[in-house]
Amino acid sequence: AVPHMTTKQMPPPSPRPRREGSVPAPRPGPLHLPLLLLLSGSVAPVPSCRAFRHDYSCDRSLCNGGGGGAPRGNSSISSFRSSGPDSSGTDPDDVDDDGPCFCPDHLPPGGLDPQTIPQFIIMTNDDAFTRHTTPVIKEIHHKHRNPNGCFIPSTCFVWPYWTDPNDKTVRQRAGGSEPDLVRSLYLEGHEMGSHSLYHHHSPSESDIVGVRDWLSDYVGVPKEEVVGYRSPFLEHTEEQRRALHENGFLYDSSIPEMVGLPGQEPLSYSPTLDERLWPYTMNYGIAQDCSADLWPCGDEETYPGLFEIPMPFLQDENGILVAIMDVQGEKAYNILMVELDRRYYKHRRPLEVFLHPGYTSPKRQEEISRFLGDALQREDVWVVTNHQLLQWMMNPMTAEEYKLHMTRERQCPHQNPQCDPAVHTPPGGCKFGEFDLNLCGCICHGEKDKTDSAGFCLDREKGTCTKSKQYVWWE
Repeated sequence: AVPHMTTKQMPPPSPRPRREGSVPAPRPGPLHLPLLLLLSGSVAPVPSCRAFRHDYSCDRSLCNGGGGGAPRGNSSISSFRSSGPDSSGTDPDDVDDDGPCFCPDHLPPGGLDPQTIPQFIIMTNDDAFTRHTTPVIKEIHHKHRNPNGCFIPSTCFVWPYWTDPNDKTVRQRAGGSEPDLVRSLYLEGHEMGSHSLYHHHSPSESDIVGVRDWLSDYVGVPKEEVVGYRSPFLEHTEEQRRALHENGFLYDSSIPEMVGLPGQEPLSYSPTLDERLWPYTMNYGIAQDCSADLWPCGDEETYPGLFEIPMPFLQDENGILVAIMDVQGEKAYNILMVELDRRYYKHRRPLEVFLHPGYTSPKRQEEISRFLGDALQREDVWVVTNHQLLQWMMNPMTAEEYKLHMTRERQCPHQNPQCDPAVHTPPGGCKFGEFDLNLCGCICHGEKDKTDSAGFCLDREKGTCTKSKQYVWWE
């Protein structure tokens, strides 16, 4: 049994750090900035940010992880400076103490021809994981499999304070379903990352690292597997990046990435639709233009070995910026297919699908599932976690080699290969529970909680969670 954290057990919120003499950047309302659709030119730059980081440079002779280890003549990222780490490489077993080093690039690592590599789709789910939001994730992911037969995974950036069993319906008791919803997602192959304990503006170091401790102590996820972070409201700050670097995280994924529009000076290192920025390490600082999203990037920030996975704006067929996260429900299929076509037939930069399950309407869920079904019909398309993408970058291989590797290793050790939710889910669903791939059956809400009579038990004849616990006791 995995213990659960109650409100009394969870550490109190820490004071929010602020640099002495700093001026706080303007803050949006409670919605994420991407939802406000910050279009190019609609927001004045913050004085502490550069309008365009012309002076950014990365020494490829020392930082040889990205782009094959050599500058490319037709790449707009081709300037250098001498300072930086002594050496690093694409082989994860052949890097120095600073970890991997990847210069920002528009081309895949290892010098590989873009048309020979896998087309990755990375999916993320943010915020609390409750009895209302977790089924959204499972209903999407249980319908689709990667080429090796495994159900597709995602990266879950967890906000523990409102996550079951800490949601308001069970906040005052130590129980909850067993295994809980987060553990169930983890055992199905989803990556767990930090979204801060309390989802405050400018979270402290303890708020960030506390999620890793919570996942380890109360869910059973090994600490070494919690390597990623996304800031609440995408309000990325220098303090947060420093905390990630000092506490051994592998990556951040919080900085929006604009793309150049026809007739305009590029605002970022993604000057065109065909030159999208791959993940890079911050050994030489932050390559992206932070002024586009209001949150500052310090000129002297360097974090050797810490990746930034950019969050690019999606664009429709007319080149109009539409969203970073939670793409419009009625247009989601068309927008994502346009973006996939741009990548698949050209540069094969990973396609991002960033979601909040709590905002995912039935229509958006239907459109995304339809998109995934069609995308996975194409050769060499894989849905992976952020961590899996970075692992591939540190050991790049062709699509053919990757399929052989993933099929041989069968990277779905927690999933029952004989279990098919489409076949084994009871008619009408589990009702008051969730389908679990390990058990290949329903886990009922509150069934294992011995501290409360509320909850449901399995009707073994129907396979559904429709018997109240009190009814079972009376029998």
